[in-house]
Amino acid sequence: MNNSLIREILKGIPEERVRGNVPLAPFTTYRCGGPADWLILPEEEEEALLIGSRCTSAGMPLAVLGGGSNVLIGDRGIRGIVLVTRHLNRLTITRDGLTGGAGTPLRTVMKESLRNGLSGIEFLVGIPGTLGGATVMNAGLKKEWLSAGISHVVVCGPTGPETVAAATLPFGYRTSGLEKNLIITITLHLVSAPPDEVKERCAEYLRQRTATQPLTERSAGSVFKNPPGLSAGRIIDECGLKGYAMGDARVSERHANFIVNGGNASADDIRRVMAHVQETVARRRAVTLEPEIRFMGEF
Repeated sequence: MNNSLIREILKGIPEERVRGNVPLAPFTTYRCGGPADWLILPEEEEEALLIGSRCTSAGMPLAVLGGGSNVLIGDRGIRGIVLVTRHLNRLTITRDGLTGGAGTPLRTVMKESLRNGLSGIEFLVGIPGTLGGATVMNAGLKKEWLSAGISHVVVCGPTGPETVAAATLPFGYRTSGLEKNLIITITLHLVSAPPDEVKERCAEYLRQRTATQPLTERSAGSVFKNPPGLSAGRIIDECGLKGYAMGDARVSERHANFIVNGGNASADDIRRVMAHVQETVARRRAVTLEPEIRFMGEF
């Protein structure tokens, strides 16, 4: 790794925003994974844009972390620069929607939407992570997707911010076309509704998630995408894989499409459990399970 180039990219960024050789486990919901060569936590959009533009110009890969959910970071960590968006969390409410920084926690988005009587994203309640991560993954349920409410997204372009209309993006099941972008802000178009109605819808979604998902355990959410017309969790359960474990990683007994860290699981433990599940399902059901969580770094 060209450390002189990295230092040039980081030039002018306050020292307190930059750390070297930082363990990434605390930045993920799985609480595992190796270190980043360099970690930056920009507190202003301008800092994030500067780093993103410099990396693009230098041909330097830039790994982006939001809330650290839906990702598995390798035990050997990530080479180069990792940018964490947690401080890019400014949220502006308007009469017909909101604009939030990529690092805005979804729980904050939900809280403010509820408080202001804005409806359209109640199905996101209980989902961990950030608005940026939810946009990249097009978070949602079978018939409700975040993309339906997105107006536009501001990303880091080669020379600065670029506004991208949602209508021009190839949104689909767990995809957005933004996977390689550094997202700065997201603007949602929502509709006004009585706060009590929004609250009740949120409560119902949360009741369903609490009853069916291991929300109190360390996980990255659903591990595999649902095959067309099928439920990944149901197939894994039918193969008798609930409770299957390697090290401290195991298939959740509450929901078979969750692999949880029971304490000190390594990324390799989790990845090996995933591989066993995929192999078993392919052999018994002739179904290919595609990972929903993203792999980052070196394993």
